[in-house]
Amino acid sequence: MLKKISAFYLKAGARCLAIVAVVVAAVFLVSCYSKPAQPLRLGSNLWPGYEPLYWAQESGDLKDIGVRLVELTSATEVLHAFRAGNLEMAALTLDEALTLAADGIDITVIWVMDISKGADALVFQPTLRRLELMKGARIGLENTAVGALMLHKALAKAGLTLRDIVPITLTVDEHESAFYNGAVDGVVTFEPTKSKLIEMGGHEVFSSSDIYGDIIDVLVIKTALVKENQSRLHTLIRAFDKASRAIEQNSKGAISFVAKRMQIPESEVSKLYKHLELGTIEHNQTLLSEKGAMQRRIEQTLALMNSANLVHQPQVDLPVVSWSNEL
Repeated sequence: MLKKISAFYLKAGARCLAIVAVVVAAVFLVSCYSKPAQPLRLGSNLWPGYEPLYWAQESGDLKDIGVRLVELTSATEVLHAFRAGNLEMAALTLDEALTLAADGIDITVIWVMDISKGADALVFQPTLRRLELMKGARIGLENTAVGALMLHKALAKAGLTLRDIVPITLTVDEHESAFYNGAVDGVVTFEPTKSKLIEMGGHEVFSSSDIYGDIIDVLVIKTALVKENQSRLHTLIRAFDKASRAIEQNSKGAISFVAKRMQIPESEVSKLYKHLELGTIEHNQTLLSEKGAMQRRIEQTLALMNSANLVHQPQVDLPVVSWSNEL
């Protein structure tokens, strides 16, 4: 009898061990084959309004949140990379975002990063001092909507049309050398290149301060990724807000960092940001609210783009989410 009972418990124990072994093996296999969440690749080019992202990274506030910054040489390259599927997020001007949306790319605006109030400009050679003198001029500009939009507005102010000038396509990394070598009579450019051209003797004849509210930079993400990444996006936005405040408050570390990246003296950084409104949480609470100005700005920018023949769609679907009250 005792032998039978012992045999029973031995068999039961063996079955339990077998079950445990199966469970352990299953957990091991799941851990082997479950892929960790891939980082969101966020593309941008060098622009003061995007610097809070890089200061946040330098400060350690983006560590382990699953967002990887990808800096490219121009907005043109950022758009190409996004279209090619090499980015999940991008920092773009609103008109560039509308261009992607018009092309059928499903993106959502999740943050207003800045509003340009003079940081974008048309700069002429030293021999040209007035906007009205641009007839017949060779004007360099990037092949993006914001460059074309700035040029369209400047021409309208001068009473001219595109047929009255010679547009020359240049990516932003070519602006300075083309201006220095006299390959162009003027350039539609932006900071920090704008300040460098002025140091060469260039004249600012038109800027985004003349069309305040038309040049806005936004953070976009593929719409399908919004819901599943809310936590990391919230963390990213809080880090951007914190870094923006550090720059606005002239934090020594932040100013030194920006100056080095922009290749300008530290004393020039605060001047640079006088021509830019960074997108803090307070700004976004107004702009991205359901009754706020952002939807109107989208409609107005799209109307401008249609009138300038940059797009040919009276309506484009560009969703906007508002998380500012959750941060």
